[in-house]
Amino acid sequence: FYVLPLYFANSDDEVLQASTFRARCRLPVISWCHP
Repeated sequence: FYVLPLYFANSDDEVLQASTFRARCRLPVISWCHP
């Protein structure tokens, strides 16, 4: 189970358009793990 918090101003259509623009329909994300 994954959670992807998104900026509230983004609509579902904008997120889908952003993912189709990228290779293999991926969204750029930043991951961080506190040591």
